Amino acid sequence: MPPERLRIGAAGTFETHEDAEQWRLLVRSAFPESPVSYTPLPCSIACHVGVGAIGIGVSVIEKRAS
Repeated sequence: MPPERLRIGAAGTFETHEDAEQWRLLVRSAFPESPVSYTPLPCSIACHVGVGAIGIGVSVIEKRAS
């Protein structure tokens, strides 16, 4: 899969911005040629999974017909 067709999203329930950025950078190291964004998980999820939960989402951008 060409990396320009991938969108990588990291998510988590971290207490500090530094911990969240460390997680995003770790995910980025696994996908070095694709952009990686970070989104904090909402309280409705965090209250069930606790602090320090992590997740990754990968989307593939479809090719447009010519």
